[in-house]
This record gives sequence, C-alpha cells and structure tokens, in this order.
Amino acid sequence: MIYTIREVEEEDSTEIERLAGMCSPLRASVAGTYEYFALCIGRYFLMAEGSKIVGFIIGLPKIDIEGECWIYQIATDPAHREEKIATILLDEEIKRFKSDGFKNIKTRILATNNPSMELFMKHGFKRVDVINEWIEFEKNIKE
Repeated sequence: MIYTIREVEEEDSTEIERLAGMCSPLRASVAGTYEYFALCIGRYFLMAEGSKIVGFIIGLPKIDIEGECWIYQIATDPAHREEKIATILLDEEIKRFKSDGFKNIKTRILATNNPSMELFMKHGFKRVDVINEWIEFEKNIKE
C-alpha cells in the first residue's frame, strides 16, 4: 500500500469527522471542530491511501505556556491499525514540534485506551498525572 502524509485541508473535515467516529475509545469532536482546525489552526496531518483518509493527528500549541504543545487527537482507521500509521503520524508531529522550537509535548489519554498509552510510551512520553479518567503524558523535546 502506498500512503501519503499531508496537511489537512478544509474539504477533508467531513471524512475526518467520520473516521474519528469509528475510532473508539476516541471521542469524536462536535460537528465543525475538524473544519475549524483546518481553517484556523492548520496544525494537523492526515495519512491517506489514494483519496481515502486512514489516519490523522492534531497537534496544538498551548498559547499561555511558551514552548508547550499538545497532541489533541490521533486516530487510525480500524482496518489499518496494524500498519504503523499512528507511529508514522506521531513521528511526523514530534519532528514538526521540534523544528518549530517547542520544548515540551503533552497529551491526555483515557485510562482504558491501552493502545494509545503504549504508542506514546514507545515514543518516550512519561506518565505525569491522572485527572479523573484521563492519564496525562509528557515528553521533553528540547535539544
């Protein structure tokens, strides 16, 4: 299979919303959120096989803490989960955050989402906090 990675465009938002809805335990965002991210923030990648979107990752700067950013969501089409799509997307996002001068990446993952926790720990993220049913992870990326 040949995959391409690219920045998300506004036209992709409906397909991304559909994909997010298939990716339990990921909680799909409300209608319009993915379109807003594409239009206004422009900080997320998707992976596609031809015209079919098979994964995406959304990374956001934390505007009140200099050098900090967050992974908001990462998702892979369930039919493609054994193909390392999430690993490739996370690697790309980490590289971009690093090249943009960020020093610290955080994310929160549902305590029941073992595959996501394993993915982030394999990428060097450390568990730093528990907030209700969420586990917060952090990775220092400064040189």
